Amino acid sequence: MIRYSMIVAAGLLGFISMSQADEAAIRQSVEQNMPGVAVDRITPTPLDGLYEVRSGTDVVYMSADGKYLFTGDLIDLSARENLTEAVRSAIRAEIINALDPKDMIVFPAKGERKYSITVMTDHTCPYCIRLHEELPDLNAAGVEVRYLLTPRHGEQSQVFEDSSKILCAKDRVKAIDEAMKNQQASGKACADDLVREHLRLAEMMGMTGTPFIITDSGVVIPGYRPAADLVRILEATSR
Repeated sequence: MIRYSMIVAAGLLGFISMSQADEAAIRQSVEQNMPGVAVDRITPTPLDGLYEVRSGTDVVYMSADGKYLFTGDLIDLSARENLTEAVRSAIRAEIINALDPKDMIVFPAKGERKYSITVMTDHTCPYCIRLHEELPDLNAAGVEVRYLLTPRHGEQSQVFEDSSKILCAKDRVKAIDEAMKNQQASGKACADDLVREHLRLAEMMGMTGTPFIITDSGVVIPGYRPAADLVRILEATSR
């Protein structure tokens, strides 16, 4: 029995050592071939000798020796599951759920909050305006809506300045309502750094256009959806 335990222990130590060696090889390869890229986590995949490598919200795959890098999605065909997208969703959810509501514009659910969505929006975007008009129905259905202001034309645009004014307003909800109705934002633009942070988050999340909707579970819903469709998607993704 003692001899058997020693053999098992030796095998475990060998496995641990090999895993550490693989991680070291992958980190060294990233440092040499992709200077400046920070590796957040290295995780074994179900495929022998292939590791998932995370950097921010980016997910790639590398061989155990660090010589080969694979980009794209890893699909479990038997389970019909996109393993890569599941990881991306988990990363997005972690980031989104750690945000301080004080840094956003929040439209609370009416009654019990069943779901929450974070919307990257631009008050001059026609589809953002259409989605904004759906907010009363979303709130009535128990959906909390949280806005991040992400001016599509960047820091040098008038929308950036107006977004800064909206976030500085005493009543942000009223200010964004007025902006969505094409009324000029008033007051002082004192939240430039916060708008920049919203834009940085948008880039991290892979925003390709506005509105860009993210659920609490990190699932992305790109573009405009009517309130009823959004609620159906939220019901499906929360199961």
